[in-house]
Parts: sequence; C-alpha cells; structure tokens
Amino acid sequence: MIVLNTIAAFSYKQNLILINNNGVTSLDMSEYASRVRVLIKNNVISVICIDDKDSACIDAKNNCRMKIQQVVLTLYNPIKKKLLLFGVGFRSWVVYMVKNKVRYMLLKIGFSRDVCIKIPLDVKIICLKPTLILVRGLNNVKVNQFVACIRSLKVPDPYKGKGIQFINEKIIFKPGKQN
Repeated sequence: MIVLNTIAAFSYKQNLILINNNGVTSLDMSEYASRVRVLIKNNVISVICIDDKDSACIDAKNNCRMKIQQVVLTLYNPIKKKLLLFGVGFRSWVVYMVKNKVRYMLLKIGFSRDVCIKIPLDVKIICLKPTLILVRGLNNVKVNQFVACIRSLKVPDPYKGKGIQFINEKIIFKPGKQN
C-alpha cells in the first residue's frame, strides 16, 4: 500500500497518472499488466498479484511497487538546479507568449543579441534574481539536459570566471599575464 497525501492518482489504459502541485507524471504499467493489478481507492495505491503462488508474479509486484514509490517521492521532492549568471550585464527573464502558449527564457549573456530558449513543458524555470535561475522538474534527464543546454551557451571563462555556472561550482582560474 502506498498512501498519497497531496497527490491525485488515476489510471488510463495501461498508464498510472499522478498529479501534484509540482507537476504531472505518468508511469507505463504495460510490462506488469499480465501479472499485477494496480488499485486506486481513497488516496491509497495497492498493488495486487494475480497469482500469489507464482514467484515471478511476486517479483513483478515488488518491482511495480518500488517503481511507483520512486515516482511518488519525485513528486514530493522535484529535481532542482540553480544557475548563476556571472558577468557584467548578464541577465535572464522568463516570458510567456499568450498567443501560442509557449514559455521562453531570454538570456542577455554578452552576445550582440539576446538568446531566446524555448522552455520544455516538463521543466519549470523561476528567475529568483536577474542573475540567479532555478530550474525545477520531475524528470531528472530533462532537467539536466535543459541545464546543460543553458550552460553550454556561455561556459565560465578560466581567466575571469564570466559565464553561466552552477551555484556551488568552484572554477579553477588560470594565471593571467605576468609583468
């Protein structure tokens, strides 16, 4: 039994869909469909074996339960990454285009024009300060991929440190010109 406090859950075809304030995620249950049944009732998810005497069924039940628990834990604690824009005049904004319902992130990072990046639906971005960006999401791969995309635009310079860096990142500086 998995108790859901602030999560709404329902099943559609062979998918388990979980909804929280942090986002929506779905779990494909087709690999367990032949051995396990998932029941949702009164904010409790129960995983039941079809055949209790079959050891493969019991293994499938345990694997299914663990997979659901991992997704529930991710809903309660989303993945967070903080980026710092370090440089004179470096700024960031999040813009929502009402007409086509798309979110963009604008970055002013020392190029001749501002950089515009389309934000994926699975990722939420909050500009805590104009130079501090919080990237949140439920999918670890998508969050890390988006953070890497942003960071690749302006990797920190080894001489002055200007660029996009993680909040706790230590940059090893190279020595400058010696007189």
